Amino acid sequence: MTHRTAQHPGATPESLPAADARPEPAAAGRPAPSDGPLFLGVDLGKVTTSIALGEVADDGSLRVLRTAAERHLGEPLAPFLAFYGSIAHERLAGIAATGLYGERVGEPAFSGLPEEIAQELAAAWLYPDGPLNVVRVGGGGYSVLTRDGRGRVSYEANERCSAGTGETVEGLCARLGRSLEEAVALAQRSPDGVTVTSRCAVFAKSELTHFANQGESHGRIFNGLFAGVARNVYSLYDKSKVDGPVVLVGHGALIAPIADGVGSLSSAPLSVAPEAGVFEALGALRYAAGDRASAVRPQRIPVIFTAASAGAAETGTAEKASQTSTQNRAQYRKRNRPNLLCRWHY
Repeated sequence: MTHRTAQHPGATPESLPAADARPEPAAAGRPAPSDGPLFLGVDLGKVTTSIALGEVADDGSLRVLRTAAERHLGEPLAPFLAFYGSIAHERLAGIAATGLYGERVGEPAFSGLPEEIAQELAAAWLYPDGPLNVVRVGGGGYSVLTRDGRGRVSYEANERCSAGTGETVEGLCARLGRSLEEAVALAQRSPDGVTVTSRCAVFAKSELTHFANQGESHGRIFNGLFAGVARNVYSLYDKSKVDGPVVLVGHGALIAPIADGVGSLSSAPLSVAPEAGVFEALGALRYAAGDRASAVRPQRIPVIFTAASAGAAETGTAEKASQTSTQNRAQYRKRNRPNLLCRWHY
């Protein structure tokens, strides 16, 4: 098996893409002035609120104007409302929300867009050609969305009992008195790691505490912790994969040891999407625009991470919560492309 190292932007505030690290469509880093309708995609996740703002250009393409991702600290609507207040919201013609707290955005927005639908739309928009594996490591767990050579899409998420490989990573780091950034640095300097066997957050915590009490260095402990997360993610991917490249998305993909760990196990080309932190928000944006926009792939998308979001490294949770109801999933499939062209005035 040929091991491939993940190409990734990193997980520290210094290495996260800044506002000017993603070329915007117009000169001077700003979109050209327009008075056309705006559309908004929102991903209210377990740890981070991610947002994508776009407009339909004259040629029918959906142009991304701004994106943002911010750790919400238990108030998922707060970053959304702040972003909403910063834009020309009287021009909004459609909003779609996905994520664990997506249903908190009320009418006339379309709320509760299933995460797999948002991922499918983003994948079709950003990676339109050929088979693909989209592996998401996020605050609500991890998942794999595949598209085969005939365009058939499948989706599988981690089981509830194995969800303790994500958001709890940060908690486990804190238990040993380290920030996530410190844990990443220590893990990368350690030549090897302990073996963390448990998928359960509670048992993993017991294992790490045992290793610490036995005098193991924090570097080896964190190396083993990240390797364990990578193995769990890869296991789900390996069960679901199709022949084709692998794209990692979600804030967990920005944790270098996790991305590299999955890459070392995979024989397929693997990379971290430049839009990893706003991937599902972009899918929600595509859904909000509906038939008003063509499926032409956008130019490189400006991605802005706040300092607060960098520490989130959103990578799952001890308990996988259902993001949407069965009713919302059925509603999507019945509606094909709902008419979201409603004017927003507050």
